[in-house]
Amino acid sequence: MSFLEKFDTDYRHLLLQRATGFRVMFELLEYMEASHYRILETGSLRLLDNWAGDGQSTRLFDAFVNFHNGVVFSVDINPAVIAVARSTVSSRTHCVCSDSVKFLNDFAAMTGGCCGFDLIYLDSFDLDLDNPGPSAFHHVKELMAVGRLKPGTIVAVDDNLVIDGRSIGKGNLVEAYFANIDVPLIYNGYQKVWRVP
Repeated sequence: MSFLEKFDTDYRHLLLQRATGFRVMFELLEYMEASHYRILETGSLRLLDNWAGDGQSTRLFDAFVNFHNGVVFSVDINPAVIAVARSTVSSRTHCVCSDSVKFLNDFAAMTGGCCGFDLIYLDSFDLDLDNPGPSAFHHVKELMAVGRLKPGTIVAVDDNLVIDGRSIGKGNLVEAYFANIDVPLIYNGYQKVWRVP
């Protein structure tokens, strides 16, 4: 059975600009046909039912691993955010209060430097449209900290816009890095999605 049917019925209409990006991610995950999925997100759910504003990724990923099988790690530096996220997900989702770069670096060290996640969703540092550099830099630091990516790993970054013909967003430096190492961009919208060859 496909999670995409549940996604299209229960969630897609709530997500506005993120609807297509999330659907692409779930389609790519299901294409893997894994027996146990591992999903990592940085930046946890902040407000319950704020589908259009924040996307509710923590809930979506929790729903996916409960539909199939797997585990989610959701990392956020704010204890209040972690409390909200924990209140709405199952025991398959581990909400961790930590600086994301430190957590990812420590996690990579424990696993021998090879990232075993099927999906990495980077969304931890709020985007300031007047000063997008710090957010973009933080998300590329997270990508560097996560360790060596296995073939097939999906990487997605939230909050990307085109304003006056200029691309502004959290994923700009991740996109530049992936272009240098020939990781193809699968979807380019409000969320950017890549898959490691």
